[in-house]
Amino acid sequence: MMQSPFKRALRNALLIMFVVGISVHLQGTTVAASIMSMIYTIVVVFPILWVTYNYTHKIRAKYEAERQAEEDSAPDNNNDKQA
Repeated sequence: MMQSPFKRALRNALLIMFVVGISVHLQGTTVAASIMSMIYTIVVVFPILWVTYNYTHKIRAKYEAERQAEEDSAPDNNNDKQA
């Protein structure tokens, strides 16, 4: 089961956003600076992840369709052995 590229990108961007926010806050910055870093991270990281996941999803679908077409057109060798 393939998950939507949008959902994967959003999930991973949110995870990265929280990691960045926590690490920035632990370095002694203010809460406002941490929140700004989190917002900047989600704005930059999410589109990048979405584009790459969307591209990968399209490539994977293409090769799965080709593989399925090859499997459908391949002769069934099991019927020859049973006769």
